[in-house]
Amino acid sequence: MPRAAAILGGVAGSVRSAAEDVGGGSTTFLHGTTTAAAEDIAANGLKAVSTNTHGFPLGSFFTHEASQPLSAVAASHWPVVSGKVASTGVRVVGMQLPNSVLNLLRAAGLVRTGAVPGVVGFPAETVFLPEAFPILNQNAQFIIMLPTF
Repeated sequence: MPRAAAILGGVAGSVRSAAEDVGGGSTTFLHGTTTAAAEDIAANGLKAVSTNTHGFPLGSFFTHEASQPLSAVAASHWPVVSGKVASTGVRVVGMQLPNSVLNLLRAAGLVRTGAVPGVVGFPAETVFLPEAFPILNQNAQFIIMLPTF
């Protein structure tokens, strides 16, 4: 854990510097979940609650980058496929993150992007490790959207 704290401390300092930069744009990530969980994320930020993490640390936050084809459809399907809720109870959380912050988190190894294991046709997943959550909660904007099926 000391290594993670050191990385997080370094990223936090860099984020403060990056926040002063003008421009750079942002990237939006989509996460499908239940209505109650989406409301909690929008109100309180991310918490390390995920337990089905297929090789990633417990609590990781799984998303699809919104610019990828079928990302909204893929995000919308996860709560149903995992048995959490019927399609009527699904919401998608959009997380908009400044690219300067995203790049720092990637450099620190706190964000990973790759194919979804065992799933063909879905866009790549972007996984945010729990150590990134304090930075995400400070710098990201969360919005709740209706699912796309």
